[in-house]
Amino acid sequence: MISMEAKQPHWDHDALARYVPASAKTVLDCTPAPSFAAAARSAGRKLYGADFSGREGAFSCEGYDDMVAVNPDEPLLPFADGQVDCVIGGDVPATLRDPGPLVQALARVLAPGGLAVFIFPNLQYHRHVVALARGQWRSGTPPALVRRYLRYFTAYEIHMLLARAGFPNPLCEVFAGDHPEETPLDEHGCIVHGRVTLGPLTPGEQAAFLARQYLVLAAKSPDG
Repeated sequence: MISMEAKQPHWDHDALARYVPASAKTVLDCTPAPSFAAAARSAGRKLYGADFSGREGAFSCEGYDDMVAVNPDEPLLPFADGQVDCVIGGDVPATLRDPGPLVQALARVLAPGGLAVFIFPNLQYHRHVVALARGQWRSGTPPALVRRYLRYFTAYEIHMLLARAGFPNPLCEVFAGDHPEETPLDEHGCIVHGRVTLGPLTPGEQAAFLARQYLVLAAKSPDG
């Protein structure tokens, strides 16, 4: 459901902190950041960091109770089943050729009813669609393309990926994108880029085409 190259992520990590439930006592952070660590520690939480970059020392372990390096192709997390209450997955799934094993591994270590928070780049973003139609899919064209991303996702693909891992009803919201006034519909209800026309669009379809990134809140099934 949708509502209206570097070590640092292409989004504000601290903006995800407010989605960590107040009841969460143990958090696994897949995109470690010192500022987030400080906030978590001040709230009295136990905080683990997971480094999927494959580059030794890519992330600082300052403020984390433990930092583990994880092979992104075989994400075997050294945590017990149900050990953590919340997972900050960030945009790590987009950096993997096959994000399925990672999402399943995160679901395993998450407690029943626990929350996973992700950022997914939207394949259906209108500038991405137009770039594909023009045969110009490359990093930086359009600027929303990120060099280190290996995958982009539609809202449907996000839902299916998470549902298969044990997150039955993920909430998918627009995290970043174009305001409707920046990319207005024409008199026929279409988004027009030169010879490329998208539409006519329903309000829900328009929202999907204007979304550049999705915030996804995925609660693990209470039944585990």
